[in-house]
Amino acid sequence: MTGWFASTFGRRNYFTGSLILFTVASFFCGHATGLWELVIFRFIQGAGGGAMLSTSQAILVETFPPEELGMANGLFGLGVVVGPTVGPTLGGWITDSYSWRWIFYVNLPIGILAALMAMAFIPESGDVRQVSKKVDWTGIGLLVAGIGSLQIVLERGESEDWFATNYIIVLTVVAVLSLAAFIWRELTIDYPIVDLKVLKDRSLAVGTFFTFIMGFGLYASVFIFPVFAQNLLGFTAMQTGLILLPGSLATAVMMPW
Repeated sequence: MTGWFASTFGRRNYFTGSLILFTVASFFCGHATGLWELVIFRFIQGAGGGAMLSTSQAILVETFPPEELGMANGLFGLGVVVGPTVGPTLGGWITDSYSWRWIFYVNLPIGILAALMAMAFIPESGDVRQVSKKVDWTGIGLLVAGIGSLQIVLERGESEDWFATNYIIVLTVVAVLSLAAFIWRELTIDYPIVDLKVLKDRSLAVGTFFTFIMGFGLYASVFIFPVFAQNLLGFTAMQTGLILLPGSLATAVMMPW
């Protein structure tokens, strides 16, 4: 959906707004007084953070000439892996030494500086498409229902003995029907919120598929390993971060290559 939002509000405005939303939500995450309050602000933080990655890459493509784009993406990727490299170790040290709240507060000066630099140095896109004034609210609703239900099924299914639990069955049906209806709608209407027809480009389709497969190995391991190390092995947050550090450093070194 970031393409639609960027075309509607302007890429620089959307990128800067996402930065500001992420930074403000980080502050409220650190101030959360309960689990559900933290979940809500993390959701808002994700709405801002999720938009920045794809929008920033679109800005890269517009800014650099084709012969420099490979190196630009390599340097961009190097910056991206700094978070997973330093984050677990620094976050573990902050949690053990101070408080988990400071994990969110450290975003504030960086976010403010990034927003100011974005407004100062990023030019507005010269190729803003004319988008339909109609908003595909049905498509947005189907996407939220489908992805939300699927995520709960995958996260809670094991502990609930999968289909032995009624709400897991219901959410599975909702996920399948919503996502199928979402795909059908986005391929048939004139103003889709997610333009799936771009996947007719074979290179883009193959790249998207392999990124999807890479995500299984990358994000699943990053999520599962700390839980395993701390809950079953009894490691501290700092020790877990140090174990993750060598692999992240190797990724950072190889990214430009």
